[in-house]
Amino acid sequence: GDFDYLLRNGFDQGVAEFQLVGTDRIATTEDGQADLRSLSEEGNRLIVTFSMPSPLFEDVVREFPQTRYVMMDRIGTEPNVTYMVFDDHESSFLAGAAAALKTKSGTIGFVGGVDIDVIWRFQAGYEAGARAIDPTITILSTYLSEPPDFSGFRSQVAGRDAAESMYRKGADVIFTAAGAGGYGAFQAATERSEATGAELWAIGVDSDQYENVALLPGVVDADRWQRHILTSVVKRWDRAVYGVLSDHVHGTLQPGVSPLDLGSGGVDVSYSGGFLDDIKPRLEELRAQIVSGRLGVPCVPVEKNDEAAAQRVEPSCRR
Repeated sequence: GDFDYLLRNGFDQGVAEFQLVGTDRIATTEDGQADLRSLSEEGNRLIVTFSMPSPLFEDVVREFPQTRYVMMDRIGTEPNVTYMVFDDHESSFLAGAAAALKTKSGTIGFVGGVDIDVIWRFQAGYEAGARAIDPTITILSTYLSEPPDFSGFRSQVAGRDAAESMYRKGADVIFTAAGAGGYGAFQAATERSEATGAELWAIGVDSDQYENVALLPGVVDADRWQRHILTSVVKRWDRAVYGVLSDHVHGTLQPGVSPLDLGSGGVDVSYSGGFLDDIKPRLEELRAQIVSGRLGVPCVPVEKNDEAAAQRVEPSCRR
């Protein structure tokens, strides 16, 4: 998906610029643990990984205390690991504010790929941002799959069906944090707008999807989809990986949690297409309040608080 492309770009740039010997490996197993152990046994000094269940990851890194690891988008306490955490709730807050400022129906939607804590941050920020603009706004929400089923990140059909249902219920802006599953929302917004004459919007995730919609898998007519992509919640995977390699080379890579937030440029919203030009001053005002600390953003949706406590979830905003 989009984030894989960005990860590779950051990795390849760092390897080339710092004259490193890099190994780029796609996991051969569902959980990736065997591949992580293999890379460790091969003597790699630094290993960057993404999307591995924490207990499986920790089992390996404890076996190789002299190896440095970087885990993307997870929090932990292993002394030989740097945890790079995107503060998605901050950028999602701006997306929620944009949705509330742009909606004409007073109803917006959120579609998460899989019901896990990493995606909760998107929902929490989005809902908080929308309600900061309009406390009475109606927000529909759903997840495409539940763990251990992670198909919600891959099923464009499921994403289209979920978005179509929300549009039929009156939503006119939908944010999808669902990987390739979210592409279905672009399709639903386009087809339903053309069929009904309504102005329906979808909000992308990970990369600036207005700019790269033609590169997304399953796109039949990029120009049609592009006209309905209001904005995207951008995660600078490329910048994060490149920064990790730079710090490693210069001896400044530290263990512990390293946040990537609005202030550092690790997360953001896109203004491509010009659809937010009329509300940009308001969004930038909110950004300044978040960066300064005057405005706090939740990273767990209200309805997930008990579940988060039971799972001892430690999202990035609980630093």
